[in-house]
Amino acid sequence: MSELGSGGQGGPPAIPGEAATMGPLARFVNVLFSPGKVFEDVKRNPAGWWTPILIVAVAASAMSFAYISRYDVPEVTKVMLRDSVGMKITKGQLANVCCGMS
Repeated sequence: MSELGSGGQGGPPAIPGEAATMGPLARFVNVLFSPGKVFEDVKRNPAGWWTPILIVAVAASAMSFAYISRYDVPEVTKVMLRDSVGMKITKGQLANVCCGMS
């Protein structure tokens, strides 16, 4: 059976004898400015692929927590629905739309 990737984990095969030239944070930033170099660096050492994903997940979680802790989401939804242009919603429908609250 042929070995897939480095260590048989299904990733791209590592280029033997070459070390990665970028750290995980440099990869994260450079993927926007020079993605070709980042992908070449990942080929050299595919071990750091999870760091950018972890950074994005932590940032998204922090932003979601900050939004939810600052705003009352059901109240914001009610206001948005009430102020929507062209929507004809009665008070009874509005209470039922937002989490069944009255």
